[in-house]
Amino acid sequence: NDVKLNTPMNSSASITLDQSDLHTITTIAASENYKGDRMWLNGTEIEINGRGQTCLQEVRKLAQDKFDSVTGEIMVKKEDWSKYGVRIASVNTFPTGAGLASSAAGLACFVATLAKLYNAKEEYPGQFTAIARQGSGSASRSMYGGFVRWEKGERADATDSIAVQIADENYWP
Repeated sequence: NDVKLNTPMNSSASITLDQSDLHTITTIAASENYKGDRMWLNGTEIEINGRGQTCLQEVRKLAQDKFDSVTGEIMVKKEDWSKYGVRIASVNTFPTGAGLASSAAGLACFVATLAKLYNAKEEYPGQFTAIARQGSGSASRSMYGGFVRWEKGERADATDSIAVQIADENYWP
């Protein structure tokens, strides 16, 4: 159990709820014109806390060239991402802080959206879940649908404290 890396005492499993009912929607825009990073949760601007900053920094480290999907041209070079600030807007379709894992859903969505924006590539399988774990432990499991196991891990650097999908969301009809 490592507080800084947000690792658990034991491995655990979870079931992701039907996302047609309860989910988080996160939109992130990046621009060289943005000074710093800013975030809005359910319409209210909030400070990006230390755990959120860690997720942002860790995904940025994995950033790659961003290509235009139509022309194939490079839109942003890997080395230029550091010049870009981000604007993050996140909305929960269920009450925040009501015990329904809004932080897990929010941080998982945040990491997944950042990874897509930065065209980030994992250096090892499950790395995005390890990054999400640093924001909210349960967020590691929320990166996947269905039944998911969060491995406690044994390594000092916690790279093996990752989530692994046991069965997808279609396992039970």
